[in-house]
Parts: sequence; structure tokens; C-alpha cells
Amino acid sequence: MKEQRKNTYLAPAVAKAFAILEEVAREPGKLGISGLAKRLELPKSTVHGLVKMLLELEALVQEGQGRGFRLGPRLIELGRQAARNLGLEALAQPYLEALSQELKETVFLGICDGQEIAITAKAESPAEWKVSAPVGTRLPLLAGATAKVFLSTFPEEKVRALLAEAPLPRYTPRSITDPAEFLRQVEEARERGYATDYEEYLRGVNAVCVLLPPIDRAGPAALWVVGFSQFLTPEKMRQAVTTARRTAEKIARAAAGGWVENLSHS
Repeated sequence: MKEQRKNTYLAPAVAKAFAILEEVAREPGKLGISGLAKRLELPKSTVHGLVKMLLELEALVQEGQGRGFRLGPRLIELGRQAARNLGLEALAQPYLEALSQELKETVFLGICDGQEIAITAKAESPAEWKVSAPVGTRLPLLAGATAKVFLSTFPEEKVRALLAEAPLPRYTPRSITDPAEFLRQVEEARERGYATDYEEYLRGVNAVCVLLPPIDRAGPAALWVVGFSQFLTPEKMRQAVTTARRTAEKIARAAAGGWVENLSHS
């Protein structure tokens, strides 16, 4: 009975401590004891006691008396350990979901083995009409926006050799079949880190593909936003480029062992 009462007593304190950490993570260096107490609607004495404990544990640090708090080295190291224990797909999933909800389009994550492109994770659009494909689906190496982005990670000589092997496939009337133009767009993707596809692979479907920044433990990975051209318009494509690049950076930072960030795009 004594142990049960002890656990019941400690649980609220643990929840409050995590709430403090979450608020500090949202606004590092800005909130002190009073600000945290007001934000969390807790007594200042309660917040003071919890913060004192978190400071002793190096889960929080304070740069000067009366100044706001930041996440401490011990907590950051725990975050790195947690990130290393997650696969890229599991780690990326909440970011893919947030991007899909924001754009109302389907988002895929995938890798390339040099021969094909494989979908390894996805977040389906919340809209009734959407583009979908199961995880594990393999796409041709020369398919639309994903092709341009993944080929941009190859040496230029290898790209030229691939384009010289056989005529470029015509998936739709808008497919790029001129090797010189395709190579130009691959080089453009190499410079920008992203590529677009206006009905080049699937008729009536547009796409934006963004390369993830380099991740030490994995080969090249990319995420792409796909939607019907009547909804994923040129204007929305420009928005998708901006938000997808931001999401790719967040995933890469998390995969490198950084603290998991707020998924809000505000």
C-alpha cells in the first residue's frame, strides 16, 4: 500500500516536470519561474521545486540569475540516444503526418538503391480524393520528380551514362524524353535540393520532391508531396516546396540526434 501511494503521488510531479520541459523547448531562454507558472497554471512554489530538481539533473540550464531556461546537456544526450534507437521511418512519421495535414496532400518518404526508388513511409492526405500507394512500392529510377532528385546525388558521369543507355520512357504526354533537358533538370535539382513534376510520371498528378540533408547512418533519402493537378496547383506547389524543405531539415536534424522539434510551422 505504501508503494502504491508513493507511485500515485509521484505521477503528477512527473507530468508537471515534462510539461515544464515542453514549454522550455518551445521558447528556449524566454521563460523563467513566473512565466512557466503562468503558462502552466501552476503555483510558483511547485514550479520552483520542479525546476530546481531539473537543474540539479542538468535537464535544464539557466544562463544567468533571473533569466529564462534552456534544455540541458543531460536531456539533449537522452534525446540523441532515443533518436539513434529509432529507424528513420519511425522518426520521420510525425513530421510526414504534420506536412500532410498542412498541405492536405499525400506525403511519401523513400530511398534509392541505384536501380529503383522505394517508398519506405507515407502519410496519406486527409482529403477524400487523394493519391495513394502502399509502403514498399517501388518506382522506376527515371520517374518524374523523384528521379531528378535521386539522380542529383549520383556523379554527373553516371547520370550521363544512364541517360545514354536507352531512350527516356514516355509515361505521359508531358514526360521529358529529351536527355539534354532531363540532365539540365537533374543539375537544377542538385543545386536547389528539390525538383517538381507536372504530370510527367502520372497523368493528372503533380509532385514536389525534396532531398533530405545528408544523414550519416543512411544513404540518400527524400520526401515527396503528391496530389491531383487540379488541387496541387502551381501556386500550391510553391508552398509545398517551402514547407517540404523545412520538414526535410527537421527530419535530418532529428535523425542526427537532435531534440525532437515542435511540429508547428508557425
